[in-house]
Amino acid sequence: SGFKAKYDADEEYGCEYTFCHLLYGSDRWDAACEYGRIGLDVKSANNPRADKKIHQSSSYIAASYKILQEKYVHFLAPTIRYEIMDPWEEDTTNKGDRKSVSIGVNISPYEHFLIRAAYQHTTEKGPKLENDGLSIESVLEF
Repeated sequence: SGFKAKYDADEEYGCEYTFCHLLYGSDRWDAACEYGRIGLDVKSANNPRADKKIHQSSSYIAASYKILQEKYVHFLAPTIRYEIMDPWEEDTTNKGDRKSVSIGVNISPYEHFLIRAAYQHTTEKGPKLENDGLSIESVLEF
């Protein structure tokens, strides 16, 4: 998918998004991967390290395997996800500077309702942001 837009009142600066997704699902296995990139127009005079545009990119691969299907719950699925991010491609000092691994579980107590919990560990070049953590979310399909 792709998208272009202007983000200032004078329509002088724009942004562009490009995303590619690949999804696979079977009775027990689910897998997903994605590559995304955004480009933002900037004034070089205000930011000498940028040449009219700043690009950010990220990609991930994730997999889960359903166990306990229709036993006690609709399903329980351990999950893993690996992600690599480059928050500023033009800055050559930090190529691929942020990587994270998430390990979690998806539990569906009943069909069309899902609870996700995961712990994410992130490694970074440069100053550490201390952004490891636990995430919990609920999804209701309708």
